[in-house]
Amino acid sequence: VAPSALTSRFDEGTAGSDTSDRVLLWKSAIAIGGERPVVGAGIGNFPEAYAGVRGPDTTGGDRPLLNQGDGETLPFHAHNAFLTVLAEQGVLGLGALLVLGALALGSALATARGADPLARLVGLASGAGLAVWGVGQLVNVNLYEPAVLPLFCLVGLASSLARGGRRKPSAQGGRRAA
Repeated sequence: VAPSALTSRFDEGTAGSDTSDRVLLWKSAIAIGGERPVVGAGIGNFPEAYAGVRGPDTTGGDRPLLNQGDGETLPFHAHNAFLTVLAEQGVLGLGALLVLGALALGSALATARGADPLARLVGLASGAGLAVWGVGQLVNVNLYEPAVLPLFCLVGLASSLARGGRRKPSAQGGRRAA
């Protein structure tokens, strides 16, 4: 049904297709994570670590370089945020990211269950945004891009609204003790 130019882009068997390149990047990220499982290769060091594992893959072909318009270059990330974090920060970084995500999602859900309609809306919006963002990170990486700042601000707002209902008043008539 789709044009052949589009279907060939997703055909894993086609050398140079997006899918085959991504699968090789993902395998490379796992290999990098396996070489340095605890702390990874270092934040921002995916290209250098990738260069170290670059070479024949399991099918005998070369691991891909990316064409960035001005020639081929090493990829900046694994086209999967979770695997990039595993490669760069190891299981400690990946665990921290997953725990942070779970806490943020829990905070959004707690806010969505609140009594205030505006707070519920913020909770639902931040929870839905986190879910969509998390799924998108399986095929892309935008952890460090300014475009995600509004989502993170919304999550922060949801977190503060969720905590607002649990705040205990101080003994000084609502003022905090110094």
